[in-house]
Order: sequence, then C-alpha cells, then structure tokens
Amino acid sequence: MTRIPSNRLPGSMPAHRRGNLHRAESLQEHIGKRLPFYNTLKKIFDSLGVFPHGFTYGATFVPHSMRDVWGRIPFRLNPEGQRFFKELFNLEGEPNADAFLIMYCGGNPAYSAMFDGVKRLPVGIIFQDPVTKQPYFFNLTKFLTGEERLSQYAYHIAVETAPVLFPNISDNLTYLVEKSLATETNVGFLHVPSDVHDLFGFTMLTLDEPKRQKTVFSSTSLVSIDFQMSLYQIRERIRNACVVEIGPGTGVNLLHALRFGARSVWVQDLSEVYCLLSEWNLQYAEDTGQIPAGSSVRAKVVCGNGLAGAPDAQIYLFNAPGISLAERITWKTQEKGERYAQSLYIEQEDFGRLFADLQTRLTARRENRALIRILPSTGTFSPDRMFPMADAGTVLDLHEAYMRKDPAQLHPFFDFRPSGSLWDHCKRVARAHVFLRQQGLEFSNPRERFDDIFLIRPA
Repeated sequence: MTRIPSNRLPGSMPAHRRGNLHRAESLQEHIGKRLPFYNTLKKIFDSLGVFPHGFTYGATFVPHSMRDVWGRIPFRLNPEGQRFFKELFNLEGEPNADAFLIMYCGGNPAYSAMFDGVKRLPVGIIFQDPVTKQPYFFNLTKFLTGEERLSQYAYHIAVETAPVLFPNISDNLTYLVEKSLATETNVGFLHVPSDVHDLFGFTMLTLDEPKRQKTVFSSTSLVSIDFQMSLYQIRERIRNACVVEIGPGTGVNLLHALRFGARSVWVQDLSEVYCLLSEWNLQYAEDTGQIPAGSSVRAKVVCGNGLAGAPDAQIYLFNAPGISLAERITWKTQEKGERYAQSLYIEQEDFGRLFADLQTRLTARRENRALIRILPSTGTFSPDRMFPMADAGTVLDLHEAYMRKDPAQLHPFFDFRPSGSLWDHCKRVARAHVFLRQQGLEFSNPRERFDDIFLIRPA
C-alpha cells in the first residue's frame, strides 16, 4: 500500500483555500442542490450511521502523487451499518464504528475539468476491521457520477489516505478491499413487448462486481428476469392487493408491485445487505420518478426470518432459485485476499418450513395466491428427501412439449443449451408438479410455459 510520508502532509491550508471548507453546512445545503436523488444519498447515510460532528469538513490533506485536496468527515457506523458491512465484506466480526466519509475538495487545475462533476461530493466511506486492521472502502462515486474513471480514481485516493486515517495499519497490507455502489437497468434483458418497457423497466442501485464474483443477485440475472416476467403476467391480481415478498434481493419485485398498484407491500429477508439495498432502491425509484411520489409509504422492509411477523396478504412472492441439499448451498473462492460467497439454492429443510407456513396462509382465504419458484435438484446424485421422483412419462411429456414450442417461447436459459440440460430441467419441473399435487394445491405457469415458476392456490 502506498504510504504518505509525514513531511508531505500539510499542517494547514492557505486561508483563501481553507475558507468555506470548514463552514458548518447541513447535508441538504451541501449536496441537495446538486443531486436529483439527494434523498437517496441521505437514506444511505442515515441507515449506515451518523456524522458525530455534523456534516462539516474535518482536517484536509494532500495526497503526495496528486496535488488535489481531499476532505475527511468523521462518520460513526450504527449497529445496522456495522452488520451491513460485516455481511457485505464477509468479515469475521463487526467493523470499527469509527469510519470516515472521504470528500473531493478540488485544488489541482490539471484535474479540474475531469472532476468538476464530483467536486465537493462524497466519494466513499472507509472503515477498518478491528482485528486484522484491514481497511475497507465502500465506493459511492459510480453511483453519484456514473463515471468508471472517477470511481477508479476515488479508489486510488482511498488507498493513499488509508494510512493517514488508520495509522495502525500493518506494514504487510498492500491492498484496499473495495465494494462499489452503482446502477443497472433491467430493460434490455426483459422479454416483454417494447411498448410496455416503460411500465416494466427500472434503473436500480446494485453492487458493481465481476460477473462470477457476485455477492448480490442482480435484477438483470436470469433468476430475477424470468420472475419479473411472471409478475408482469399477474399484474391485475396485484392491483389493490396486499403483497408480501420473502427474499426481495435488491428490491425489483417490490418496485413492480408498487407500480402495478399494490395497496401495500411488505418485504422480509434475513440479509442486512438485501434489506438496505431494497430500502435504498425504494427511495431511489421515488427520487428519480420511476414510481409516483409518496409510494414508499405503502412499503415496509423488514430484516427477519421467513414469514414470521409478516401480515396476512392476498399475494405472496417467493423467488427461491432452487432447492437442494445443505452441502450444495454455497461456494467460495479466494482472489486477492477477498472471500466471495454466493448461494444459488435454498436448503430443503428451510424451504419445507417456509412452504408449510405459506400453505397455512393460502388456505386461510381461498382467494389468496402465491407466485413461487420451485426448482428441485434432479435427484441423480443427491436425491431430495422432500421431493418425490416424477415418473418417466411426465418428464417425457414435458420434454416433448418443450421441443414442440417455438424456440422464442422456450425458457431463455435453455435456448442455446444442449438437450441434456433441457432434459434435466424437465426432470426438475416434473418433480415440482408432483410435489404441488401431493400438497393439495392447484397451480399454473403465469406465462403458459413449462418453467419453474408457479402461481399456486388451494385446490
């Protein structure tokens, strides 16, 4: 890690440059006039912590390789913020509560044109693991500006300033672990008519991560897109309904439900990261006019387990990518000292408890419905105890039905896959059919396709 020699750190700045850097300002005064989504940024700060000395510039410093001036504002993480960063960066324990918001203050004429859009805006939050002394950086630049080069430069500055902010960093640490907040749009991935793109598409906050190192599910991933398309097909049922979603991801289905006219939406997840991203996206969609102003009051995001504490609803949403055994839940890789974890399955026992709760709620009122993904494993190498095997005739019927379909109507995952993958998929769907019948439930595929997403109700 590049260190800043103590003789390069300025003791003070000339008065004419120091001027308004230390003037007491509120967050609204400082940023509100510059960003149309100011309330989203405020929501992010409020959910992660507080400014113990107010939103005022602290001491300034000049990185030795660039003669720009950067400001640091003390930021104290609250318990929710500590849990968020612990999960986001896969830490063993909670990070130090004492963190800093880094600000670009200007100074170098050579870079003034490049950084005009970010001058005097926050670029990220930096904090430290109390055990390993490793610094971590939550980069906000790409979200605020949309510029990749500014995001890279902000990371470079964070690397240089970390030893100043955390003098106890050990000498053998040569990198700064980073997660970057960015935006993405799902419009180009949707298989819906172009005339409804405006109704259906969202630009949302997400994490900017390599495709194979994702720590959050993207609203552009297949397991999200096909569920969104099914949600679109039942939009008339959602109008004026109370909706409960378990496992919101980054909140795209929550936004769809509000746009489709739900009376109220309750979303619940065990993940602090998913809960906060859902809250931030709810505010961002309102700030950017993607949902009507005031829509957020009809939604509530709760960090909780399953359906516990959730109100009764007419529509339940559960997009579980798959059901398998415990040993197949997670995979981890090691790269540049970072640990990545991703789950593409839900454990059978957990699914069984949740499904039993869901079934109880469905039978309470005959008009209740649930949109749910059920995709068991094939049973070839790790037979599911919960899901009975389907007879070969059912599997063959599904396979033949697929083959008779126009390729454009097939499940998008299998359009260009070998027939073996299609056969395995048919085995999974057939097992889901048998399971639902044994539970005494009626079901249909909202898109009239043989996929793994079902609209279920009591028989």
